[in-house]
Amino acid sequence: MSTLFHIRIELVVGPTVWARFEVCHPDQWDVPATKTFALLAIVEAYDNMKEGFVYAEQRQPIRRDEAIKLATTHPHRAKLERWLELYRRFDGPAFAAEANEEILEVQLVNEDGNPKQEEGDPYPKATMVFTVKDATILTHVVGGFSFGSAMCDCSLW
Repeated sequence: MSTLFHIRIELVVGPTVWARFEVCHPDQWDVPATKTFALLAIVEAYDNMKEGFVYAEQRQPIRRDEAIKLATTHPHRAKLERWLELYRRFDGPAFAAEANEEILEVQLVNEDGNPKQEEGDPYPKATMVFTVKDATILTHVVGGFSFGSAMCDCSLW
């Protein structure tokens, strides 16, 4: 799959995350502000750490072994694995239902060209700010962590 977004976790404070999304593919015209996208950011960060940064950028705020340990000892590992499986199975309705339960609110700030208006316009960028119901689900979400993503809004499936 082609990378659609470059995502960087900017800050995590309690149950709230600031994640910078930068579109990097011509077929993606916006940074969506949906609960499913917020949950996907959590799930993809977890998967990247579990796999030892296979799909992530080279420079990270923690070492590979620390990231793997965070993922394998996560207090909500079973829940994260279930969400990852729902996404991989393309079970959009079930994933969206989980997102609606776990994510309390989502908004975009610092938008730049979002959404893209014309062919040839610069790729959109925005910071997604989202709050989760239980802050311990964010145990693995580390400020400075960045990764490429081909995520799509499965609430549309």
